[in-house]
Amino acid sequence: MAEQVPAPAGPPPDLSEDDYRALWDQFAEVHSAAQKEYDSSIRTLASAGLGVTASIGTALHLFSGRAIAAVIAYLVSVACNVASHVTAQWDMNCRHAALLKTQRYESALSSKWTRRTTFLNLAAGVAFIIGGVFLALFVAAAT
Repeated sequence: MAEQVPAPAGPPPDLSEDDYRALWDQFAEVHSAAQKEYDSSIRTLASAGLGVTASIGTALHLFSGRAIAAVIAYLVSVACNVASHVTAQWDMNCRHAALLKTQRYESALSSKWTRRTTFLNLAAGVAFIIGGVFLALFVAAAT
């Protein structure tokens, strides 16, 4: 069985280098806008979930294990969201430094912080969903 050789890095043969970079820049811009929206949404919704959980618990004079789990999940979500903001800044600093050092466009496409930022974004979303599940279970059990 013949071994497949991966395609060389760089622009596809049907795109010029300038077209490739312009397209990449458009993707990066859209990704950045989506990331800002995601971060803002998670931060707002997790904070709201925390407030709703605290309000319901106060109104019912009851904080069960489910309510505490919801609070912890929402706090983890906000913490991961803030941490991802920090790692995103470090990611951009590393990419900028690599670009200045090598003067090559390709060196700025990612850094060691890119995957960490992505992981933290995913963790923030998962923690938010878990918080919502525990909040729903808390309300269902309390009513």
